[in-house]
Amino acid sequence: MEKNKKLKAQLPKGFRDNSEDSIDIRNQVINIIRNECEQFGFKNIETPALEYTEALGKFLPDVDRPSGGVFSFQDDDGQWLSMRYDLTAPLARYVAENYQFISKPFKRYQFGSVWRNEKPGPGRYREFIQFDADAIGISNNYIDAELCVIVARIFKKIGFSENEYKIKYSSRIIWENLFKQIEIEDKQIPAVLRAVDKLDRVGINGVKDLLLKGREDQSGDFMKGVNLKNDQVNKILDFISNKNSNFWASGISVVAHMQNPYLPSFHFNTRMIETSKIWFGGGMDMTPTFKNSKHKKMFHSNIKNMCDKHDKNYYKDFSQYCDEYFYLPHRKETRGDGGIFYDYLNSSSWEADFNFTKDVGSCFLDVVSRIISMDMSKNWKKEHKEQQKIKRGRYAEFNLLYDRGTKFGLQTDGNIDAILMSMPPEAKWI
Repeated sequence: MEKNKKLKAQLPKGFRDNSEDSIDIRNQVINIIRNECEQFGFKNIETPALEYTEALGKFLPDVDRPSGGVFSFQDDDGQWLSMRYDLTAPLARYVAENYQFISKPFKRYQFGSVWRNEKPGPGRYREFIQFDADAIGISNNYIDAELCVIVARIFKKIGFSENEYKIKYSSRIIWENLFKQIEIEDKQIPAVLRAVDKLDRVGINGVKDLLLKGREDQSGDFMKGVNLKNDQVNKILDFISNKNSNFWASGISVVAHMQNPYLPSFHFNTRMIETSKIWFGGGMDMTPTFKNSKHKKMFHSNIKNMCDKHDKNYYKDFSQYCDEYFYLPHRKETRGDGGIFYDYLNSSSWEADFNFTKDVGSCFLDVVSRIISMDMSKNWKKEHKEQQKIKRGRYAEFNLLYDRGTKFGLQTDGNIDAILMSMPPEAKWI
């Protein structure tokens, strides 16, 4: 600094002072939040402003560089420290460090200043106070409903009427299913979520630009895009712009585990899902304990004849999908003798797709009835029953490890009896 240069009193860009009045208002709001959280069993914790940079993870708000968006420096030992950019990363570090000592479920709330080395703008500061409430060790979605109630009570006590705020709920499970459907690469997911998170700030067209090549903001700075394909971008935009946000689903599931070991287990499912689009899914498959060429031939020939009435490619495509889906990678074997399995069927003709799905159900009832009548009276012994239990162990392994419907139901705290209805009554492992 030049000796004679006069210091200028000014705030660093992106920071602000707080007056006595603003602090009083802030404290009133904090007290309301604190009281509501504690009524629901949340406990307050504090974490330091500094964390090891590597513990914060990769935070890339606007730029594509490993430490972008954070204020960082090296300590005397040469280790990089960063000022926390949110309260979630410190919580993850806290739980990992104290996991054996904290009681589960662990419900915590926290207030604290966070710092982001981003370009400031209207209402966007580099330092601001954040509030977080999280629950660790709870597998159902009751906690989500509880947090929504807490937020609503907080807004009401602050003075907002019901039509002056909106609570938005998101599920990572739903997003992951969407990303899988449209083949988003794992390395692209963080950037996609950051782009979507800017919806309120940049609008739907701004999000579109960020998902494609990128966009130039009002200052002329260019923000690099994700470089997705046009059809991927369109499906994401359809998903986030669905203002109706209605969801309707209907389905039928049938699982039959036979008493007689010489009869296969049968599985059937059809469903129709309506969101912004309508699609059908379903199929049927057969899992025998003892291979029976007559059963297999009858099962598949009837399915093929039914499929061919609608589309000559259906049997080939859907039977292949069935074999790929009902596969146990750790055993390197299929679950049974296959069948058909289809999903996201939307041929642009609702009537055609519905008629095919109805025929899937009719075909299942017909062919299963005939297979059962062939061998339902066949005598079996104790050792045959033991083989059946071992085979059903494989069935249970697939449903618990790989079946999407079972996993989704358990993760979202659905009806346990309905979710596990497909499990065999007995199983055995040797």
